[in-house]
Amino acid sequence: MATEERRGKQRTKGKGRVEFQFVTIGEDGRRAGPAHGLLLDYSLAGIRFVTDEQLRKNSELLIELEFAGLGKDMDEWRWRWEEQEAERLKVIASVMWCQENKGRAGEFEVGTRFLEKARAD
Repeated sequence: MATEERRGKQRTKGKGRVEFQFVTIGEDGRRAGPAHGLLLDYSLAGIRFVTDEQLRKNSELLIELEFAGLGKDMDEWRWRWEEQEAERLKVIASVMWCQENKGRAGEFEVGTRFLEKARAD
């Protein structure tokens, strides 16, 4: 029996071991980090990754992800985020859920939803 996909966007596994950095944006706009994540899979709507940081639901993250880690989907992402020349995608995302990995104490799996392209600093 086929399982029904709950998400509106197809998810794709990262190309190899794709590590990236992110910072947590507080309600007051202050940034904490950087922290590191390991990409598990992605869609045009968000990413799922592993980190050693426990993140609160609905907290906002500034994620910096190299386009090269997206493999065959790199061109589609460049078009979607209007980043034809950049090597990295910088987006603001919201934490949808965060759960500790079973059998791996101190490691958390996080699901995010993209909110907007990050403004240039």
